[in-house]
Amino acid sequence: MTQLTKTTSLFNISQSSLNMAALWAIALGTACLTAAPATAESVSAAPPPELLSTEGAQARMMQSNNLRTLTQMVPSAACNLHAGIAPDMSQDLVNFGSDEFDRILSALKLGNPDLGITQPETRRMTLADITALENT
Repeated sequence: MTQLTKTTSLFNISQSSLNMAALWAIALGTACLTAAPATAESVSAAPPPELLSTEGAQARMMQSNNLRTLTQMVPSAACNLHAGIAPDMSQDLVNFGSDEFDRILSALKLGNPDLGITQPETRRMTLADITALENT
């Protein structure tokens, strides 16, 4: 595959799949918070201590937020690469972002102590969301 084809493919991916990935990352980031209905007090207050003390819950929320950040970084780097702006650095950012996205998504599903997620996901709905994202 030529560099132009790779760049064009990455640009197309950034326009479609990563937009969907951003929506899934937001959904995954909030999945831990859906145990209780939102109230005015719970929206403005810090998460309850029992949520933070749940093993890996805070790390899962942080890593889900990192997914959202990556869905912004990768398309931006792909656009820069497509435009010929700092091509080496842009390619490195696309590669890093894609690899990191996969690593975090795997950690959310299977657990990864290096990322602070010590247990695999057990919620069926969250697992279904992760699987759907993996298949996009």
